[in-house]
Formats: sequence, structure tokens, C-alpha cells
Amino acid sequence: MCPEWTNDYTIFRDWSLNNGYQEGLEIDRENTNDNYEPSNCRWVTRKENTRKTRGIKLTLVMTNEIRELYATGNYTQQELADKYTISRRTINFIINNKQWR
Repeated sequence: MCPEWTNDYTIFRDWSLNNGYQEGLEIDRENTNDNYEPSNCRWVTRKENTRKTRGIKLTLVMTNEIRELYATGNYTQQELADKYTISRRTINFIINNKQWR
């Protein structure tokens, strides 16, 4: 975390209020490999933040279920991404057999 935020809560508070903070939002790093600092942070919903979570483990059963659900035509790729808490890109790879064969 940047020293300004660590050493002075009011600086962090003021940045937050001027950059979209609302009750229920979570702080998010745009680049997860960089620090918590004004140029790399934003306020997002839990749903948006969860999409970036690393370490989601998909099983072969889950990937087959994703393919089957998509094939019904009742789900968009984004709806499946939300349902399984993974990126739409991963859903695209799964339904196009680019991974999880």
C-alpha cells in the first residue's frame, strides 16, 4: 500500500470519496501485480472483484456442465462466467474446446 494511504487515513478517505466509493463497494487493483495506490485502484462491486479472483478450480464435470448449459441456448457466455465465478474468456475457451478437453 502506498505510504500516503498507510500514514494518513484522511488522504485515503478523500481519494475514496473522489473516486467512486459507495457503501457496498470493494477496493480493487486494476493490475493485480501492482501496489494499492491511487493510480492502480478503483471501487468495484463484489461480483466484479470476484471475477478476478485467482485459483478457481474447475473440474472436468464442471466444464462439461458449462458446455451443456451453453449448448441449450439459454445462457450467454457472460451469464455462465457469473454463475461459475470465472472470466468470460475462460468460458469461451471451454465451449470452444481450447482447454479442459
